[in-house]
Amino acid sequence: MKNAKRDADIFTLSEAAGRDLLGSLVTELRHMPDVWQKLSKAKQDDIIERLRKQVANQVTLAVHAIASEERIVVTGAIDQITIKDGVKAVVKFGPEAANLDHLFRSGGKMVLLVVANAEDHMLGMDQIEGEEEQKILEFNKH
Repeated sequence: MKNAKRDADIFTLSEAAGRDLLGSLVTELRHMPDVWQKLSKAKQDDIIERLRKQVANQVTLAVHAIASEERIVVTGAIDQITIKDGVKAVVKFGPEAANLDHLFRSGGKMVLLVVANAEDHMLGMDQIEGEEEQKILEFNKH
């Protein structure tokens, strides 16, 4: 039953990624104090940073959901790799990482390591920034 709930959670995460991204955009639009062109570059950059975090979170969830393909997943970070008579990798997991119990029971068994780096799908996001303030041309001023 636990795997069925996990599978449902993964399906929901990947299924809802677009909806959640659109929801984030709409929320930002609703809370904007003025139209984009009238906002200072600093305010535009604040909005972009909030959206960047939302997009990064949703892309990470979607990449992990797709890469797991209904397998038991424990998410960690590569801490060290040594190449000598084979390859040895040290992976660090947070104490609250999901499915650690499955990892503990896998000692001495073959496991599948899937490299699913969500950052590979976020190229160029750091290049988006606000626009420099535009000087308004005033005509009819003597």
